[in-house]
Amino acid sequence: MGRAGSHTPSANALAAQPVTPLPPPLQAAAAAAKAAAAAAASQAEEADKEAEDGSVEEDGEEEEEPQKKKRGGRRRAPQAPPIQEVPSEALLERLRAEGYTPPPLPVPNLGYACLNMDLRELKPPVFTSRDCIKRTLDAKGLPHLGELCLANCKDLLTIIQWNHERGIRLFRMSSVICPWMGTFDLEQLPQYEEIKSTLRLAGDLARTYGQRLTFHPSHFVKLAAPDDDLAAKSIRELEAHSQIMDLLGYEPSPWNKINIHVGGVYSQLGSKEDTMRRWADNFAKLSPACRARMTVENDDRPGSFSLQDLLFLHELCGVPLVFDFHHHKFCTGGLSERDAFEAAIRTWPEGVRPVCHWSDSQAGRKPHAHSDYVRGPLTLHGWEDRVDVMIEAKCKERALLGLRGDIPIPEDPPVDFEEAPLGTEEAVALRLL
Repeated sequence: MGRAGSHTPSANALAAQPVTPLPPPLQAAAAAAKAAAAAAASQAEEADKEAEDGSVEEDGEEEEEPQKKKRGGRRRAPQAPPIQEVPSEALLERLRAEGYTPPPLPVPNLGYACLNMDLRELKPPVFTSRDCIKRTLDAKGLPHLGELCLANCKDLLTIIQWNHERGIRLFRMSSVICPWMGTFDLEQLPQYEEIKSTLRLAGDLARTYGQRLTFHPSHFVKLAAPDDDLAAKSIRELEAHSQIMDLLGYEPSPWNKINIHVGGVYSQLGSKEDTMRRWADNFAKLSPACRARMTVENDDRPGSFSLQDLLFLHELCGVPLVFDFHHHKFCTGGLSERDAFEAAIRTWPEGVRPVCHWSDSQAGRKPHAHSDYVRGPLTLHGWEDRVDVMIEAKCKERALLGLRGDIPIPEDPPVDFEEAPLGTEEAVALRLL
């Protein structure tokens, strides 16, 4: 409580009082502080937007984006992508007029998954996994999703051109190229016609260059789920991926595969065979085009689905099998690597090159986790010129270029066993290597 006779001026009274101007040096300092605060607010708003609409990790095997650098300092000028030709209808017409034909495939033919680190680090970044959270979707609706999808599709063109200029003929597309696409019809997007034409150009360029584009939807897609709602959502998600392949102009075939895992074993409901029968029943509910594009991959956990297990699924429904060399180390099903690999190859239709996955473990990480780079050599058991090899490594295209010898492979960082995210037995085993 104030002293008797004291008086606290009102806000209106304060506003009416004359303001004594600051000395010129203080005026300059105040103006600079105000400008800095405005710039910081703008950067914070942009950071929030990029965090929400930036790339996302879809599957542990797909999108492992490098950690973003802290913002601050002078903003860089826009950078043009390091490509010699701008992908466009004019470029496509010129290639056709010149009768361009792609050179023979490299041996082995290597690919990488989802994210191009060199392009992602540009300003503005080039990437195909712009996404948004549910709150933003509810607030901004389909027009916002259309903007994200169109930007992703345009950047796919740049990635295709970048890959072509470096002789890369296999690329796994991001499964959020059109975010939330399993929850609505693509035709509902206001930008649908432009998305459609952009994807058609992307497919035409990829075919002209002899590139193979594939998908690996999220591990949340579970055709074997006993929950009918989850199974139905999985079917919608797979059909949406198949529609993207349609828009790219591809005929239904595992040449442009949509690859998934069986999902959970659900041992409380019966045997692995029971789970695979349920998977096959839901597989039959897919459209013929989607079914024709589907493949299934072996798992990396003991007790899950080995390549040996998946041969039963192939017998049920004819789905081709993708062999993952790294996964087989942890879940062999009693087969040697060569026997399992060649058994998977035999499940592919004639005229379609089988795809296999290759990755390594890295000291200091859980053995199942992928390494930054792949050091090789790749042991493909005499099939080097007859299969396509998806390199699954955290450093993406850099791992592929390093394996080819185009760029040096950095040494693995030193392992701090006290900090390594490993169990005691795993850490001890690594000390003995």
